Amino acid sequence: MLAAAAQPAAAQSSGGAPVVLQGATVRTLQAADGQSYRLYLSIPQQEPPPEGFPVLYLLDANGYFPLLATAARLQSRRPDVTGVVPMVVAGIDHDAGEAFDIDRRYRDFTPPTRDGGPPKLIEAFKIQPPCCEADRFLAFIEAEVKPLVEKLAPVDRGKQSLFGHSLGGLLALHALAARPEAFQNVIAVSPSAWWDDQRVLDGLRAFASGDKAGLARSLVIVGAREHLDMRQGAAAAAEVLKAGRASGPLTRFEETRYADHGTVVPVAINRALRFASGAEPWPAEKAD
Repeated sequence: MLAAAAQPAAAQSSGGAPVVLQGATVRTLQAADGQSYRLYLSIPQQEPPPEGFPVLYLLDANGYFPLLATAARLQSRRPDVTGVVPMVVAGIDHDAGEAFDIDRRYRDFTPPTRDGGPPKLIEAFKIQPPCCEADRFLAFIEAEVKPLVEKLAPVDRGKQSLFGHSLGGLLALHALAARPEAFQNVIAVSPSAWWDDQRVLDGLRAFASGDKAGLARSLVIVGAREHLDMRQGAAAAAEVLKAGRASGPLTRFEETRYADHGTVVPVAINRALRFASGAEPWPAEKAD
């Protein structure tokens, strides 16, 4: 079981028992390059199907794993109603006390820029974090994270999904273009497609028009109250994926009403669980 990660000292000394997340574990991973990460794992308690459980890989796990893993466990009790099947949830984070390690997120989640330097928008904000090591991070997931997850849980390699929000959503789109065989479902929530003047769209165009376009489905979600750059980038990514493919149903897009950059995540989690289960991200409307 997983005690609540990174609890503030005041909470730990309040006299109450630590919060425990049912059926979940966490362990520290030392990457081959010396970087430290954490792997959160939630495994269904029921017998797996012969081919194994679907698996959803979640970025920024310290912020989102408790919500997503709990939603997956509860909703999968009635797949006939929810469209969500039992699945393994494997969350990855940067082994930091805070929910998000900003510098390491920029470094691990951003693809290389055209000129090898930081994008102009970041320069305008006077922020110069390390960046552009998305390919190394994706290689770490493939070579080190996935083999460990498959050792610890019965996983169906034909039903792997990736969920990322914001910069994590940018990484998800880059993974779709750069490693289309790695995940059968990619969920990009409020993706930072503005990065490097929307360079990620170039990779998506090449993917969507190529012979590997049918290997993965994609779900792009953004909040209707987010910054214009975020909304435009998400819509553009979805349009590129739809326009370049012979089978448009492989891509779904939603601009969620009333949601901003933070509040879009809980809505997206429910959509993502259905999508990772092989269903449409939202149920069909019932006739009156």
